[in-house]
Amino acid sequence: MFKFKAEQKVYTIGGVKIGGQAGVNPPVIYGSIFGEGQEKLVADHKKGVFDRKKAERIIKRQEELSDRTGCPDALDVVVIYAGAVPSYLDFLEKVTDAPLNVGSMTSEIRMAVARYVSEVGLINRVTCGPISLETKKEELEVFKEERIPFVELSLFNKADPTSHGRVKMWRKLWERIKDLPFKGYLLDTAVLDMPSIAQSSLSVLEVKDKLGYPVGCAPDNGIAIWKSMTEKKGTNEYMNAASLAAVIPILYGADWIVYNIDHLEWVFPACALASGIFAYGARELGAKPSPEHALYRIFK
Repeated sequence: MFKFKAEQKVYTIGGVKIGGQAGVNPPVIYGSIFGEGQEKLVADHKKGVFDRKKAERIIKRQEELSDRTGCPDALDVVVIYAGAVPSYLDFLEKVTDAPLNVGSMTSEIRMAVARYVSEVGLINRVTCGPISLETKKEELEVFKEERIPFVELSLFNKADPTSHGRVKMWRKLWERIKDLPFKGYLLDTAVLDMPSIAQSSLSVLEVKDKLGYPVGCAPDNGIAIWKSMTEKKGTNEYMNAASLAAVIPILYGADWIVYNIDHLEWVFPACALASGIFAYGARELGAKPSPEHALYRIFK
């Protein structure tokens, strides 16, 4: 267990606290939805056509698991085409109050997301991004104009992929964004493949200890490209691997993780269990878990 040296920042996004000293607030569990590989849910990624009844059913089930386990639920909204932004966000605004992380790998889509969430009044529930050294100045200006309060920052450092390198990347990013009126940052320690979950988890520990910002990662990125495991998708072996991958960063103090919402029946309870065990140990170092923590929900 750990007690981080830096003063810890805590943000409230969509009514949910994220961040803080080890063991105090449970990690926020983001179910990734509308992404590639979810063709049983999404019929047309370009237009944002999807099975609304199925999507709502999955989201409500995640909320049930959150209520039962004490780990806050959230959604990681994968937008592959800008034309899908209104369809996805209008739907999510109606069916859930959960925080949303709306991300894309292209600048055009990230700007479209920023403009849309500002237009419809979702900015206090949404984290936009990710921002990296490759992010264009034009995009940062759009975030500023639309008064986006919360952004995700990618700490991946190609030149130095160690945990130290990720801290260095934060300092480089800070020079680019320090004059922008953001209220909060979620730092992503960037999972590239399954073995790199080790580096990403060590980075969680170092970033929390030195910087104090809410930090996490998406372990599912690793299992999604694990070739020998893709053939076993849906099997107990696959689900066990997905659950273990999600749990590891939590045991290093991650404030949030992203997982494939298709795996929720396995991954969500595993994350809650890890969170409760972690908090129990952190109490010996002076942590006072919040009353709603998983620690007090699952060990009854």
